Amino acid sequence: MYQSVHLQGIGAFRAIPAGQLNPGDITMWNHGSKQTVHSIRAKGASVWIVWKDVGKDGIPNLYPEQRYSATRLIGYPTQPGEKK
Repeated sequence: MYQSVHLQGIGAFRAIPAGQLNPGDITMWNHGSKQTVHSIRAKGASVWIVWKDVGKDGIPNLYPEQRYSATRLIGYPTQPGEKK
């Protein structure tokens, strides 16, 4: 069951807790920005996530590891291969 989060420029959007994300999952952020989970590791009540996206030049970009509470809601669009 999905929860809901309010994203700027979009409004209410389906979401899941950060602790339920897996590598390869696509996430949605404010104003329709998307990022893919590159790697994730749990540590206590937190998860550490490395994000990646593909720049306009076609070269993948990796971002420094970021810490989130495992319960923090992250926008979660329909994933490739998922039935709508």
